[in-house]
Order: sequence, then structure tokens, then C-alpha cells
Amino acid sequence: ATIMSLEDFEQRMNQVIERNAYLESELDEKENLLESVQRLKDEARGKVLRKTSYICFCFNIFDY
Repeated sequence: ATIMSLEDFEQRMNQVIERNAYLESELDEKENLLESVQRLKDEARGKVLRKTSYICFCFNIFDY
């Protein structure tokens, strides 16, 4: 079995803590980007719906 000194153990733990902090920040950034994408999709969908409604109104598509 390998015997690890306290300093080696502390160094390894610090590396793990730093990696976890990095991964958490990456995950936060991903979540923020997903929220932005969803907001943009919602905005685009709203614009399409408004344009469709406007076209229907202008051409009286629903007026038979």
C-alpha cells in the first residue's frame, strides 16, 4: 500500500477542491446560457406569433 504524507494529502485535497470550484462555475455558466437560449427562443416565438396575428388581421384571414 502507498503511504501518503499529510502534505501530499492536503495538496491532493486542495486540487480536488479547486477542480470542484471550477466545475461548479462551469455548471453555473451552462445554466445561465440555457436560460438565455430559452429567453431568446421565447422572444423569437413571440415575434413570430405577433407577425402571424398581424398578417391574419391585415388580410382578414379569419373573416369568412
